[in-house]
Amino acid sequence: MGKDVDGRWKILLYCGALIALIGFADPQGGLIGLPVSFLLKNKLHLKAHELANFKLWAALPLYGAALFGFARDRTSPLGRGDRGHLIVFGLCSSLLYAGFAFAPVGYGVLLAAILLVTCSTQMLWSAQAGLTAVLARRRRMSGEVSAVWSVIVILPGVASSVLGGTLSDVLEKGTAQAAARTLLLCGAALTLAVTLFGLLKPVTIFPEGERESEGKRAAKASLLADLGRLARHRPIYPALLAYILWAFTPGTGTPLQYHLANTLHATDSQWGQFLAITSLSMIPTFLLFGFLASRAPLGRLLAWSVVIGAPGLIPMLFVHSATGALVLAVLFGLSCGLGNAAFLNLMIRVCPTGLEGTMMMLAGSMVAIAARFGDVLGAALYDRWHNFTVCVAVGAATTAAILLVLPFLPKAVTADADGWNAPGTVPEPAPA
Repeated sequence: MGKDVDGRWKILLYCGALIALIGFADPQGGLIGLPVSFLLKNKLHLKAHELANFKLWAALPLYGAALFGFARDRTSPLGRGDRGHLIVFGLCSSLLYAGFAFAPVGYGVLLAAILLVTCSTQMLWSAQAGLTAVLARRRRMSGEVSAVWSVIVILPGVASSVLGGTLSDVLEKGTAQAAARTLLLCGAALTLAVTLFGLLKPVTIFPEGERESEGKRAAKASLLADLGRLARHRPIYPALLAYILWAFTPGTGTPLQYHLANTLHATDSQWGQFLAITSLSMIPTFLLFGFLASRAPLGRLLAWSVVIGAPGLIPMLFVHSATGALVLAVLFGLSCGLGNAAFLNLMIRVCPTGLEGTMMMLAGSMVAIAARFGDVLGAALYDRWHNFTVCVAVGAATTAAILLVLPFLPKAVTADADGWNAPGTVPEPAPA
């Protein structure tokens, strides 16, 4: 038993380290994300709407994330599966960063750099997501993996808010060309570290002679057959709908930012502090979920998460100062954490075997789109009614609606705690 526990910890450490490395290297919010925004604003003098448009175009690859996941599932660079993806696309990302570092700085150059590197890092995320899901299902530890994944994935963003701002202040003294070169070379170094990580082959993660763990996917089925198998895998539909409703939060984001600024008179720095406190406050409930995942059925944890999360912003309506909002940010973060980990666990469990990368990246892109449209709706409601209460009420209602979706999830997915019945518990639909 001790050996098994040791193996589980090695899996959690390996997956956590990989998530952290890619998170810091990712141009969409990693270490260089915030400084690039300041570079565009302060050095290239972009207006607010121009910076928003830059971010919109640069994020285009994120909305097609499922395509990158599908590419991961059907290919095996260098015959090394996920390790091959880490090696090849880590090196590709590093070369792209380094190449653009020595190009003349400008709006177009930076946009091309972020776009191309984002495409490359999406392949890194696909390899990480697919491999992590495979390991979680194989060892029947999807809850523990979800908890660690949820904790680690927020750390680069929190750290970048501090380190990125400091780096931007240092670069402010130089020219735009020097600042851009420094930022892009930092990105090159971070993605090169991902390549080196891909060269590792811990036996706990990649047992000798185990074909799928090494990722030698020969694409036995045709592309259309795999797409058909994904489309006929019925458990993904209620799971995706529940996850989308969880991410669709009209009360957070822009409406909350304007409420804090206009009603509670919070400063920009206090808004940043609110976001950081909220993120960090999720960590205790992530860890609580990891503890509960082996002791309570996933279905029960999902229901608890919705009941706790739906009223998460309501206490903010009774706060009358920015300081009070910062205190309640702790409560808000705690109310969200359990659900974030629970729904990630759900997505791992409903992955069709062999299409883990596609499913996890599809879920990520759908959540990103849902969050964006939720923010747009929330902003429209706030502008229409000039009342934050309306946004909170709509957000609470859409989250509570998940309770209507949960009964449609297969019991084979939700009835057990960690140690559930392993990959294949959810029957694959028969070919048409």
